[in-house]
Amino acid sequence: MSKNNAFMSVFQQAGSEAAIRVASKQLSSGLQKAVVTSLQKKGMDKPMIESVAAFLDTEFGRGLFALALGYGLPHVPVPQIQNHPQMARVTNELTVNGMSAIGNAVFDEILGNLLPVITSTLETLPTEGTDVTDATDATSEENEDVSFVENNSEGVVKG
Repeated sequence: MSKNNAFMSVFQQAGSEAAIRVASKQLSSGLQKAVVTSLQKKGMDKPMIESVAAFLDTEFGRGLFALALGYGLPHVPVPQIQNHPQMARVTNELTVNGMSAIGNAVFDEILGNLLPVITSTLETLPTEGTDVTDATDATSEENEDVSFVENNSEGVVKG
C-alpha cells in the first residue's frame, strides 16, 4: 500500500469514528432538550424543571444521561432503532463518553474538595520514626489526666 493510500485509509477510519462521536453527542444533547421540553409540557413546576435542566448541564449530568442512553437505547422496542447498522457503535460511544464524563466529574470533585481535606488530615499524622509520646502538649495533658486517675484510685473497689 502506498503512503497516500495508507494516509487515506487512516483518515477515512478517523472520519468514521468522528462521525459516530458527533452523532452520539448530538443525540444525547438533543434528547436532553427533549426531556426538559416534555417536563414543561406535562406541567411540572418551573423550579423543578430548572433544577433538572441545570443538572443535565453539568459534566456529571451529561455523563449520566449519555450512560443511560448507551445502556437503554438497545432495549427500545422500535425496529428502526434496534436494527440500525450503526446502533452498536453509537451506544458504545454513548457509554464510553458517559463513563468518561462521570469519571472526570468525580476526579474533579476529589481534587477540588476532598483532596485538601485528606492531605491536611494526613499532614497532622506523625512521620515514621517520630516518638509519639513527644508529639504534642495535648498528649502530655492527656497523660497527666491518666496518671492522676491512676494515682488517686487507691480507695476504689475493683470488681
